[in-house]
Amino acid sequence: MTLTQLRYVIEVANSSSMNEAARNLFISQPSLSSSVKDLEEEVGLELFKRTNRGISMTPEGEEFIGYARQVVEQYQLIEARFISKEQIRKKFSVSMQHYSFAVNAFVEMVKQFGMDEYEFAIHETKTYEVIEDVRNFRSEIGILYINDFNRKVLTKLFHESGLEFHEILECGIYVYMWKGHPLADSELLTLEEYNHLEGTQETLEPDEVLVFCSGVDFGEETIRFEDMEYSVKKELHTINARKKHANDIYNGSYMIVFADGEQLRAVSSIYGADTMTQMSYLYGFWPEGSAADVDGFSEELEQYVSALPEFAQYLDRREQMSDMESMYGGLLFIGIFFGSIFLICLLIIMYYKQITEGFEDRKNFEIMQKVGMGDEEIRRTIRTQISMVFGLPLVGALLHAAVGMHMVYILLGSIGFFETGLLICCSLGGCLIFALVYSICYKRTSMVYYRIVKWMA
Repeated sequence: MTLTQLRYVIEVANSSSMNEAARNLFISQPSLSSSVKDLEEEVGLELFKRTNRGISMTPEGEEFIGYARQVVEQYQLIEARFISKEQIRKKFSVSMQHYSFAVNAFVEMVKQFGMDEYEFAIHETKTYEVIEDVRNFRSEIGILYINDFNRKVLTKLFHESGLEFHEILECGIYVYMWKGHPLADSELLTLEEYNHLEGTQETLEPDEVLVFCSGVDFGEETIRFEDMEYSVKKELHTINARKKHANDIYNGSYMIVFADGEQLRAVSSIYGADTMTQMSYLYGFWPEGSAADVDGFSEELEQYVSALPEFAQYLDRREQMSDMESMYGGLLFIGIFFGSIFLICLLIIMYYKQITEGFEDRKNFEIMQKVGMGDEEIRRTIRTQISMVFGLPLVGALLHAAVGMHMVYILLGSIGFFETGLLICCSLGGCLIFALVYSICYKRTSMVYYRIVKWMA
């Protein structure tokens, strides 16, 4: 057995092809095959399984290649240190599933040690491949998540692979799913938690649940999670923790109450061995005092939360309100700005239209005066004419607003606005302002129109 043979089998394992490995090593394919065959005969193992579709490593070959990598890497270190006198970088790699906290820790480690002495690598892959990477020395460590559902299986794999598992931290796992999924944007509670929050004494059988929807009613007698079905004992319409808005057809969320924690965990475990519904807790504070005292309390609380070892988030309602006021205030300004422009354009068009018609109608009114029409009759005729010109668009606009208000109400629901009373008051106020401005313009137009006709007469 030589180092050259070890390099050959490592390259074949990396390439999964004799031809490609031979090209990478700059030797002929028959020479490479002969060298690998000699090594297999020497160690008494079949390292590669050869088929018409290519080659693959045998279980014994995977174990052998893992040790071969170590030998070759150690030889490279010795050669660089004592023969060529070169500084070679040590390799350190980590295999994991996609865990943001692990990636952040890896980045901080690279920053701490730098890239001069070490060559770092990170591999995001599947659970079984993480174990295989560590077992075959492709990675120094692997990071996996263990829960009650997969503990037995993973512990057995660790034992069979000669690996050890050391706990880093305890944390929850998030589930990412389609927004139309039954569990999306929902809260799962046990009956004990619900009764404590609501101050009730509800009872449930193991196959029964309580359901609350913040939007449109759920309206079903049963609810199914894959192959598990529960009877909806009662659909809740009011709860202390959340308001219900029947027109919330976009952002409605569910709260599902199970008989006990065992039923809740059973539903959570349906959606994958490595996932579970996040258990979250909400603590709210309503401090009293001066603005400086509240700001100080908020800063201290934020610093405390940021130092917690587990997943925690701090939100200041004042910041949220400031963001909402900025966004909705901007939308309000845009609405008022464009509404005012459209209203002014409409009034100017109608004003000058009537003035133009006044000059055109002066001969008609002159003839009417000559045949005996009095001044009051002329005024009444002008008011009737202008009232029709101004009144019909006003009535049409009000009717249009009344008919379209339901659609506006639904659209506002998409951004979380459900205050029906406030919407009605604002709509009526807008209509009154519109009608007032319209009336002032009507009065001004009729006076100018009358003066034109009277002067010409």
